[in-house]
Amino acid sequence: MNLYYSFHGRNLWNCDYQKSGLITKTDPSKIFFI
Repeated sequence: MNLYYSFHGRNLWNCDYQKSGLITKTDPSKIFFI
């Protein structure tokens, strides 16, 4: 994604997925299976 911004410039509309993002309190890359 950083390469995209470096090439196209940083604009608000470049990373607006129609407010479909999700903010989490835990790191989703560290999933613990029980």
